[in-house]
Amino acid sequence: MKKIPLLIVILLGFICNSQTIDVTEIELNYVGDSSPQNITKGNTKIYFSADNGIDYEELWVHDMLTNNTYMVKNISSGGDGIDYNSIFLTVGDILYFTTSPSSLGIELWRSDGTESGTYLIKHIGNYGGPSLINSLTYYNGNLFFAAYDTTVGRELWVSDGTPNGTTLFKDIYNGVIGSNPGNFFIFNGNLFFTANNGTNGNELWISDGTDNGTTLFKDIYPGANGGIAQGGFIKMNNSFYFYASDSNSTGYELWKSDGTSNGTVLFKDIIPGANNSNYGLIGASTSSYFIFEVISTNGTELWKCDETVAGTTLLKDIYSGVNSGVSSTTQFAVYNNKIYFDANTATTGVELWGTDGTTVGTELVKDIRTGTTGSFITELTATSNYLVFSARGDDRDYNTVWKSDGTTSGTFELKDTNLTLYSNTNFSFVEFNNLVFFAAGYNSANGIELWSTDGTTANTTVFKDIYHRFSGMTDFYDVAELGNKLIFTGNNGNGNEPFITDGTIIGTQPIKDINPGNSSPFFTSAGFRSASYTKAGNYVFFRAITPNFGAEIWKTDGTEANTTMVKDIKVGLGNSISEYPLFMEFNGIFYFKADDGVHGEELWRSDGTETGTYMLKDINPGNGHAFGNQSNIYYNEPNTLNEKCYAVLNGYLYFAANDGTDSSIWRTDGTQNGTTKVINIPASGVYDNGRVVINASNDKIFFKTNTNNSSYGNNSIWSSDGTQTGTTLLYETNITGIVQFKKNLIHNNNLYFTAYGNNGTTLVKSDGTLNGTVALIENFTDFYTFNTLTSCGNYVYFGVGEQGSYTSKELWRTDGTTPGTVQLGAIPLETPEFFIDCDTCYQDNLIFKKDSQNNEIYYVNGNSTNADNYLTADIVNSENFGEIGYYIYTDFYEFNGKLLFPAAKQYSGTELYSSEFDMTLNTPDFSSETINKIIVYPNPAKNNFSVKVNNDEAIISLKLFDLFGKKIDLIQKSDSNFDISNLSSGIYIITVVTNKSSYNSKLIIKK
Repeated sequence: MKKIPLLIVILLGFICNSQTIDVTEIELNYVGDSSPQNITKGNTKIYFSADNGIDYEELWVHDMLTNNTYMVKNISSGGDGIDYNSIFLTVGDILYFTTSPSSLGIELWRSDGTESGTYLIKHIGNYGGPSLINSLTYYNGNLFFAAYDTTVGRELWVSDGTPNGTTLFKDIYNGVIGSNPGNFFIFNGNLFFTANNGTNGNELWISDGTDNGTTLFKDIYPGANGGIAQGGFIKMNNSFYFYASDSNSTGYELWKSDGTSNGTVLFKDIIPGANNSNYGLIGASTSSYFIFEVISTNGTELWKCDETVAGTTLLKDIYSGVNSGVSSTTQFAVYNNKIYFDANTATTGVELWGTDGTTVGTELVKDIRTGTTGSFITELTATSNYLVFSARGDDRDYNTVWKSDGTTSGTFELKDTNLTLYSNTNFSFVEFNNLVFFAAGYNSANGIELWSTDGTTANTTVFKDIYHRFSGMTDFYDVAELGNKLIFTGNNGNGNEPFITDGTIIGTQPIKDINPGNSSPFFTSAGFRSASYTKAGNYVFFRAITPNFGAEIWKTDGTEANTTMVKDIKVGLGNSISEYPLFMEFNGIFYFKADDGVHGEELWRSDGTETGTYMLKDINPGNGHAFGNQSNIYYNEPNTLNEKCYAVLNGYLYFAANDGTDSSIWRTDGTQNGTTKVINIPASGVYDNGRVVINASNDKIFFKTNTNNSSYGNNSIWSSDGTQTGTTLLYETNITGIVQFKKNLIHNNNLYFTAYGNNGTTLVKSDGTLNGTVALIENFTDFYTFNTLTSCGNYVYFGVGEQGSYTSKELWRTDGTTPGTVQLGAIPLETPEFFIDCDTCYQDNLIFKKDSQNNEIYYVNGNSTNADNYLTADIVNSENFGEIGYYIYTDFYEFNGKLLFPAAKQYSGTELYSSEFDMTLNTPDFSSETINKIIVYPNPAKNNFSVKVNNDEAIISLKLFDLFGKKIDLIQKSDSNFDISNLSSGIYIITVVTNKSSYNSKLIIKK
């Protein structure tokens, strides 16, 4: 690792007061098909192709020595990548494979599992055309294969893995037609293959690895007709077997060879005469016998050969009569000197069979899917300790992974992994390092990914989820705390649903799929979420939409069993709960507005039971609405929670309602008779039609009204002890633009609220009395909109920004006094940066994001003088943030001593992250000595800056460094003024040496 000079480390720590924190990624949504294919093992590496959702199908590797699984190289650079037609062959841990990136066509590549060691060996195809390589075979230290170029056609090539060592090995068919070599296999130290030289037809050839030693092995069918069948060679002991025809009179029959031309003879004419017993050798062998398929009057059935002509006979007529028990697609696997295969009968369909080479010992292993349909067996594979295959059981309409020891009781479904035949995924089972790897998971929570098994159900799991870019969550605008758990909205691929978390991976899970499929129960006709989670008693209540009941009240205790609809208030498909709900909590009881279709929106209450859920009072008799548009959610800010719209004071729940006569302040003790109107403020005109209760403190409730009939809404703040006589107008302003009279909070028993009106942008504080209601700061910025208002430690922080925007360009702090209301940071309007989510307090530090596509979590505290300090996240269970173009950290939330936040990464989408750490950052940005002794101005600077020190000190020298410790030459304009017009924007360090001491200070240059 490159060492960083100590000075630079010191300066960096001094400049930004940064700290690295450990972060855990809690991924909610793993959906996305990486569709692993071409799984091929080496000595210590297993290679495969997969799609991570960004780079398409590319080369991946799992390294057994490091236990890392990663993409080796982006070969296609946005092209089609590697597909199921690619050929993979390992020699040790070196992979040779074919792929067709860009315009090169299918060519030969090599990889050692590193990016630099993965490269095209040679472009064989001429004029940009593909070489269409196939039949890769490793023989005598070289690769032999068939390849095409326009001058010789498809011929035999050889490669030692280098460009110069990759050449045409032999032009068997002179000219451009090509001999089309194939069916490569090695026997007795020689390479055998089929080829057509144009004179002898398709015949068997032999090679010792030299040009002269590559010759026609035997002309079985004299002339140009060719004697070799479509393919298939079975090696057994000292011979190999294949299908061939030596004339029109015998047809294709079983031949045998000892590896010499003279020893290559017709072994048995199974179907005498010109008819063929098959068109290729299909079967498998043990050390003492092999079985193969024969087409006869019995249909296609299995024969057995013990290497004697007499012992080459029908093994068993599995499907009696002319019907076929096996076919050209039948699969074979050898395990414990027995051969297993899939076969068909009239009563079972295609199922798993086994044979010991005898008729009696050839029998059904298990009827996996009872009846005549069959179990759709695929990928029958023998491992060291068992058989593994894909099959479909009685209760499945898709294939899953099965295991067998060759007995009926030992054949069972290993795991419901969804290996459906219709997933369009080319997969296989590959044993490597005591595990069997395969692709699985169609329509699952993870999608089609790389799985592994050790033969046990418990350890049959996703090995690596490669494609998981889909977002699991977006924000914490709508959450509720339930004991030591947090209820929030997440998405695991089934649409937005309620989730629960304790801030750990194992403690985070979906509660219930309320709307099965991809439909969310929370989205509204306006397109935003409206669950409005509200804790009351032992439950969290929320609004959910289901196809059969519409939008109704639901409850959850964090378990699936107890997550249910409370009551169908508007019976049928109607919506009793508006997409702009009003939810309140009082004495452990849930209060809300609802419309039963008869009485309009009225006040309801619920204890979580159906019988305990009822309309408390018909405040506006008839079908009129008592609440109108009053809601916990801003109409003009979807997904953003409003003020509570209620307050609890001295044993009553206060809220605003309309009884058909006027909009007034009401209260309830939870009974019908105790629900009464208590405060009436006469309307100022037609636009004054809604009071809103916003908070309570100092034995007073606070509410707002419209005192001058403004078309822009409420513009006045009132306090009250709950009586008409104890109600006081505290503050009013003339709102002239976008409604800016909505942010409020209680801090140190005072109400802080925001306004924009005749005095510009204004922050007001009130203790509930007229004399105690003061504007802390007025007309202090050109911006109109308060975007945040947060109590943290001994301060209230707030952000202001552009009208109509939900982000802030300035960050401020107040201690409740006008001198103590100061700006901590400002971002020029023309830049894309802004302060966001300045609403989370963690250990008395305000946590926020500067949206500049960086990876820092910023913070300020009572000792901060600016907004430049930050934390850097180190993700302990995943790759770190850092991809350019992705917005990191979309929201923050403090819970149970943990900092939770959603964040976006290129390879996993927006997911949940958790961190628990101690903020040891409560030190000033600069030491008090530096602040008092040295002044750098202006700072930020553009073209020049000046430095001053106390009168009792004199500057001896001044040096400027960048963040890498490089000294910057300064142009001195006067004794204390320096020209920086030639420097770029950024953060620099000034080192000032005086006659008494030396000091470091930060200089920010902004162009």
